[in-house]
Amino acid sequence: DDMVKGLYAVQALRYGKNGGVGNRSETGALPTPNSRKTLQVKIETKNVFARILISDKITRVGVGGQSSFVNILTKELDDALADSKDSVSRQVFGDGTGVLTTISAAASASTTLYVADPYILSPGMQIDIYSASGTAAISTCNEITNVDYDNKKITVASAVACGSAAFTVVNGNFNLEMTGLGAVFGTGNLYGVARSTYTWMVPTMLNQATSAGITAELDELYMQRCMDLGYRRAGTKFDFILCS
Repeated sequence: DDMVKGLYAVQALRYGKNGGVGNRSETGALPTPNSRKTLQVKIETKNVFARILISDKITRVGVGGQSSFVNILTKELDDALADSKDSVSRQVFGDGTGVLTTISAAASASTTLYVADPYILSPGMQIDIYSASGTAAISTCNEITNVDYDNKKITVASAVACGSAAFTVVNGNFNLEMTGLGAVFGTGNLYGVARSTYTWMVPTMLNQATSAGITAELDELYMQRCMDLGYRRAGTKFDFILCS
């Protein structure tokens, strides 16, 4: 893509309105030119790698027939590709930090960890566990051997001692994942731009009303209200609706 320059994608964002638009009399002075503003953003590109391993034992198993080895290799590649796509799909909804879930109960040298949300975790995943501050990794490349979705707990290969506010990430992914919707629909800096200064970069968000702790049902009228508000603020039409 023309926007990608080495490790970064550079794009000029146009915002605001052209101030040189106005009505005048037949012989009046024309409006003073004042173009839309431009803000250049530099977006760091992200890398996703998938690595497979075929052991010597597996190679020897395939010696009896070329098709056997080819099938094994093909299966490994297919699995790696499928899981890579799954990872990218997850990152699209993330905030770039890579946090999968938090530890919900302190653990003392235990291989059983209770987590806030296990549904994004699967056996075979290798995770890092960080302290709540995110400054130190408590455990690295620790494989998940089992997930108990009903009781919200996981079993890992190596015992871990951590507090209830610790969090998990895919091994090596901390702060290296894609800038997903979790970051876009936030208020912190985005692509190096301080949104406290450039508030037009803060997405238009509406929260459905609640009554007695129950959120009102989403309907077409509320969706249209959101779209109308977004159009008034951004001046563009919606071409994509995502539900989850």
